[in-house]
Amino acid sequence: MTSDFQLHNCLQVISDACSLARKAQKSISHIQQHTKTDHSPVTVADYAVQALIAYKLQSSLGSPVLLAGEEDSNDLRSDDTLAKAVTECVGETLRDITIGEVLDAIDLGSHDATGERYWTLDPIDGTKGFLRGGHYAISLALIEQGQVVFGIMGCPNMSTRLIDPLDIPGEKGCIFYAYKNGGCWITADDLSESPPNPISTRSTPFDNATIRICGSVEWRHSSTSTSKKIAENLEKKSKVIQIDSQCKYSIVARNQADAYVRLPTDKLYVEKIWDHAAGKLIAEEAGAIVTDARGNPLDFGYGRLLQKNQGIVCSSPSLHASILKSIEQLNLI
Repeated sequence: MTSDFQLHNCLQVISDACSLARKAQKSISHIQQHTKTDHSPVTVADYAVQALIAYKLQSSLGSPVLLAGEEDSNDLRSDDTLAKAVTECVGETLRDITIGEVLDAIDLGSHDATGERYWTLDPIDGTKGFLRGGHYAISLALIEQGQVVFGIMGCPNMSTRLIDPLDIPGEKGCIFYAYKNGGCWITADDLSESPPNPISTRSTPFDNATIRICGSVEWRHSSTSTSKKIAENLEKKSKVIQIDSQCKYSIVARNQADAYVRLPTDKLYVEKIWDHAAGKLIAEEAGAIVTDARGNPLDFGYGRLLQKNQGIVCSSPSLHASILKSIEQLNLI
């Protein structure tokens, strides 16, 4: 993943996906929640964005794409009404695409996430945030030999301007992207800002009285009280920023938060690779440190799950070791 041509294609694909998702979020029919056979929530937009990205990614790369995506077409193949709605949504961007082509494009994401090189995709990361009209992310990453080497993430409701409040959707969203050992960049999600701007997180010693900690809105993923306990252990006041999706990684990356801590309340929960691959690399290339809650690197070498990891800690270098120590001292994992 080194050529300007490939980067241009990925930027255009994610830009198109952001546009589709933004339109879908404003449509009642497209944001109506459905329940998959595994009881997790999904919308027309989840399926449509995966179909769009998989279809365009394969077309632009000119070869079969190995993609581990969150969605599959199983439920759509038994629900003609839902399949038609998804196809109509995709068809607003890809004219004349058929239901069969949409279903096949979704199933391009069926790769088992093993092998030397593959992509991973979360079409709408933060579905509940999407349903609320809040933040969500469109996250695509390239993994080679168990390492994330390229990550790109569209955040349609996150303003490119740091002065804008996080709790109010921006007029235009942003796209973050990063190369392993190559830096992190941001641009507008309609690609109107050229050239992209480099971003970096805090590199100086942390001496603020208050620590800004990102956490999930969903209590199952992490609790506000846990973040406050960590801050108290560090003898700091806490400002907890609750936000959905991998947007939390980007907030740390551009220094709108000092840390992102994810300690699932279900101790048996295993993280999915598409929930972290792009965001992890973006934060790291901006200068943050990302590990699990025990200080281990995130290991993408075991298929679709982060089998060897538990919890997530992403923070500036000056805070990371202290947060890990607090988690251990407080027996939070």
